[in-house]
Amino acid sequence: MEDTELKKVIETLLFITDHPLPPERLAQLCEVKDVDRVRTAVTALKDQLDTGGSALQLMQIAGGWQMATRPENSIWVRKLYHNKMTV
Repeated sequence: MEDTELKKVIETLLFITDHPLPPERLAQLCEVKDVDRVRTAVTALKDQLDTGGSALQLMQIAGGWQMATRPENSIWVRKLYHNKMTV
């Protein structure tokens, strides 16, 4: 799998999960033996989201990575969930 595709697969996995995924688990799911390659792809994805003006961000939580909305958009999330905040 090429690096561009790996980054897309990681983005997909982090988007759909409701809990943090450690790099080792991401590597397993992506069928990539080199965990450092996965770490590099996650860092590149984080940088892309941060510099590209995305409403989403990657956060390192509990030894893993999770996708979340940015704090400045929390008002819209609260409207959707009727003042119940979700991660």
